[in-house]
Amino acid sequence: RILTTGESEPNAAAQKQAIEEGDRRIDSLDRELQALKNEMELRRAISSNSLLVTLERQEVRNSSNQMQQRTPSTDEGMNSLNQKGGE
Repeated sequence: RILTTGESEPNAAAQKQAIEEGDRRIDSLDRELQALKNEMELRRAISSNSLLVTLERQEVRNSSNQMQQRTPSTDEGMNSLNQKGGE
C-alpha cells in the first residue's frame, strides 16, 4: 500500500522509471504473499490428513485388539459396593 501510495505522489508519478520499479516490487510482494498462502494451505492439509490417518489407525487397533482391558467406571464400582453391602 505504501508503494502504491508513493506512486501517486506527483514527483514520483512524473518519473516513469520510479513507477516501473514500484510496480516490479509490488508484483514481487504479491508473488511472495501467494507463495506463503499456498504453503499455509498445504501445511493445514497435511496436518489435517495426518490427524485423520492417526485416528483411523487407532480405531483399527482398538477394534482388532480383543485383549484390551476395560477399566470399570466409578459408577460400576459404587454399584458393586452397594450390592456387597446390602447382602
